[in-house]
Amino acid sequence: MTTVFLSHSSKDKGLARRIAVELGMSGIRVWFDEWEILVGQSITQRIEHGLDDADYVVVLLTPHSIESGWVGKEWRSRVADEAEANDVQILPVLGGDCDIPRLLREKRYADVRTNFESGLRELIYSVRTLAAGDTATVAGARIESGQIVITSVRPKLPLMEGMIQTIRAGCFERHESGLRAHVEVVLPFVAMQNLAEKIGQSRLTLDADAFTLSSDKDAPMRFASHREFRLPRGELFEDPASGRSVRMPGDVLGSTETTVLAHVRGAEIIGQFSQVVGYSGPLPLQRLDAQGEFVAQIAV
Repeated sequence: MTTVFLSHSSKDKGLARRIAVELGMSGIRVWFDEWEILVGQSITQRIEHGLDDADYVVVLLTPHSIESGWVGKEWRSRVADEAEANDVQILPVLGGDCDIPRLLREKRYADVRTNFESGLRELIYSVRTLAAGDTATVAGARIESGQIVITSVRPKLPLMEGMIQTIRAGCFERHESGLRAHVEVVLPFVAMQNLAEKIGQSRLTLDADAFTLSSDKDAPMRFASHREFRLPRGELFEDPASGRSVRMPGDVLGSTETTVLAHVRGAEIIGQFSQVVGYSGPLPLQRLDAQGEFVAQIAV
């Protein structure tokens, strides 16, 4: 488990405690003096051990901590290590208006002054992403190509079983509590592609509540999306099986529920895909369930 050392002034104990709790609730181990130093123990030795064991030092910057020589000693002890390893080890958090120390001025900081939740989300995202290393699933990573193979469909439609959909493009972005994937899909028949575009199935936006994909296929990340759609009366619908065109005799309302279970394998994302499309209106088919497997090539 990733460990962070929370460096702060004792005068900012309330804010520091709040940050420590939020980090801990997010699955990040926090070295926080209140939790780690018992009565009778050497404060200096415990802090030294905490700094040695920590993967990152989170520095809470406030007027009090800037004036505190103790806080400065804690984070400055990691500056040389960071420079030597050419790797991020010090994560500044701005908790009050103050002059940022010169050695930290070039670093981006998480700002919890006016929006605590937003600043904490950014800090948590950074810790998780840095701890995961240079994975292909950080925000900004691109999906360059891929395919979805439909392995089963209910009710049985011979046209769809074994059908291959092409993943043409996509990318990842960060949202409030995890990753969001945008994927553009091309279907093999023009009629299917036209319908998919009308009901929003050709471009999917899926959300996950975690920031990094695991390489463990037994612990995949779950992405999901829900989209509602409407096909108005008079809309031209082309049956891909027969090739006949029919105009909608009335409005068709529906929704799509898409779920993706994914994990990383080298420069690929692989996993399972499922989608449920439900309709209400003048169509003979009221519900369609499809499952499949997919693979996508990614680049960062």
